[in-house]
Amino acid sequence: MRRRRMSHLSTCYYMGILAIADTIVLLLGLSVMWLYLLNRSWSLLLKSTFVCKLVSLLFYTVCDVSVWLVCMMSADRCIAVTRPLHASSICTVRRARIFVLILVISILLINMQFLFTHYLSNENDCTYHERYEFFIEHIWPWIDAAVYSALPFILLLTMNLIIVHSLFQARRSTSSLQIHQSKIARQKNKLSTSMSRKLTTMLLAVTFFFLLSSFPMVCLQIYTNIYKNNQYNQMFAQYYLKPLCETLQYSNHCINFFLYAVTGKAFRHELKRLFRSIAIKMHLSKDTVQKVGERRMTAFNINYLAGETDFEQRLRQTRLSPMALQFLQCRQSIDLVHGNDSIIHQHVRQKQQQQQQQQLLLQSQSVRKTMNDATYYFQRISNV
Repeated sequence: MRRRRMSHLSTCYYMGILAIADTIVLLLGLSVMWLYLLNRSWSLLLKSTFVCKLVSLLFYTVCDVSVWLVCMMSADRCIAVTRPLHASSICTVRRARIFVLILVISILLINMQFLFTHYLSNENDCTYHERYEFFIEHIWPWIDAAVYSALPFILLLTMNLIIVHSLFQARRSTSSLQIHQSKIARQKNKLSTSMSRKLTTMLLAVTFFFLLSSFPMVCLQIYTNIYKNNQYNQMFAQYYLKPLCETLQYSNHCINFFLYAVTGKAFRHELKRLFRSIAIKMHLSKDTVQKVGERRMTAFNINYLAGETDFEQRLRQTRLSPMALQFLQCRQSIDLVHGNDSIIHQHVRQKQQQQQQQQLLLQSQSVRKTMNDATYYFQRISNV
């Protein structure tokens, strides 16, 4: 959902945050419950009073945030379907981030009571204080049912009915308008409506499954609050109905990915591109490691072969890849060329020095001859 082609849509932003929230719900809920059932000493809830309060607060907060994110997605799609001309200015990613921040703060304030009511008892159990018994047993179940199940259920049911009704109306109006439109305008409208319809279909699948999975929990909470004085009904609900409703509740948090993959063509396309890019990066990193290792082996063999006099013999005895052999042969030829160049330069310098010495010898001989002639003339003049 955070890929470049989908990141500009506010609905996809909500879906990305929803995926993170669902993952945290499964990690905090199922893992803590599983460890608690296996061995109480492994459970995070029983580590300390602070951890007991913090895990309870985070679990309820993330569960509520996940549910209300689905409501915000439905509201986003409802605006896009009913007000298509204003949707681009209303449903933006920037506003979605602000709404998510407000939602998280609001849910945190609602569930803040866990920091005051719960503690780690002497029996090593994460439970509530006795002075908050009336609030926890008579008031909090209704608040939790309203926030997690009842209100989202009513809102989602209402908004989905509006979306479905608007889609039917839009299909009728577009079919009548296509008669008077040109071919190019018809194709543009077809592409835009197709993209919106696919995204709406994916969202409807998510919301309808939430309605199906959360409705039993709503009914169970109403049932337990009505028949709370009947011990038989409470035992039946605790041991038979509650595990079934909790299983449906957790399945809602783990099936969204599969609903995206089944109902969203764009999601499947981006998922394939993501796996393809990961495979390419892994292949490139593997090739890079092989090349680095081959370069190190080549450098070692070069140093090993450089100290030997019989280069060709050592080259035949050493196991190298064809590319490394070509590299070594090229290196040998380059070294030979450099060696020949140094010999030529040395020979040229020797020739230049010999020429300079010969020129100096000739100059000294000419000067000596001139001096001899001058003394001869001076002697004759003095004799005369």
